[in-house]
Amino acid sequence: MENQTIFRTAHEREPYSQLGNSMLQNASLSDEARGMLGFILSLPKDWSFSERWYRQKTGMGARRIQKNLKQLMAFGYCKRTCDRNPDGTFAAYRYSFTDEPNRFEPTCSQHTAAREPAIGQSNLEPERPTTK
Repeated sequence: MENQTIFRTAHEREPYSQLGNSMLQNASLSDEARGMLGFILSLPKDWSFSERWYRQKTGMGARRIQKNLKQLMAFGYCKRTCDRNPDGTFAAYRYSFTDEPNRFEPTCSQHTAAREPAIGQSNLEPERPTTK
């Protein structure tokens, strides 16, 4: 289960997707964020999501993707974690998505928008600890 990034509560068979009504009917989510989440949840369980891939697949701009990810994280549909390289520097972000809100344990990164290091700096980037 370590490689699993998509957690569905109502679907285990192909070739269709079955999503929980709470996600589809959540009026707090924008239509764009709901559509993004529905599309992502239709992917295989071990799919590795990245902003760059989503941008290439959909043509959506980086800021809109970040805005939607931030919304999905705020309402508990997305979790973002950041690994560290052996030298202690930040590695790429990893995402997990669900159609069941608040399935994930809260993390400090859940309230910031997503960013890939290769894309450049974001004004929504998480704070990094300073060293003296």
